[in-house]
Amino acid sequence: MIKNFKFQTKNCSQGFTFIELMVVIAVGAVTIGTGMIYLNRFNSWQRLESVREETISNLRLAQNYAKTRQAPMGSSDNLVYVEVRVISDNLIAGINGVGTTYFSQKLVNTGIGISLNPSVLYYWGGSGQLATTTGGSLYGASDTATVVIRSTKETVGYDILSISALGSITSGAYVAE
Repeated sequence: MIKNFKFQTKNCSQGFTFIELMVVIAVGAVTIGTGMIYLNRFNSWQRLESVREETISNLRLAQNYAKTRQAPMGSSDNLVYVEVRVISDNLIAGINGVGTTYFSQKLVNTGIGISLNPSVLYYWGGSGQLATTTGGSLYGASDTATVVIRSTKETVGYDILSISALGSITSGAYVAE
């Protein structure tokens, strides 16, 4: 048996060594750095989602204006179609292509870009259906138009909206890049 055993603390010092402190600081810095990267991607994804929802809302608004043949305030023209296009990073909807604007969705400095295929969408007055030209040639039953919403600053991904010939909008799956 061990008798008279005493725990000696004579040579032990209180506190942490410099190396132990440096290891803790390095682990903390890596953890915070990783968290910041994911937080930045999450914020970019949120901006993309916000623009997607606003774009869907604006496209539905343009279609409703066409269905009800509601012309913008102060316009004396009869509504034949509502034209939607992207000009200088703005999604713009107007009546009959003459410059009277319903709305302009500004995307400048948001880091999000929108592209339309075809480059101009025409919602025909009265029905709200998509037309291929200003002459009223309507889309076929299986034809669709697409809207691509993509992050331009960070490689977050993109979303594709599909618009059927009757004007219903469906959101495709979010595609991460």
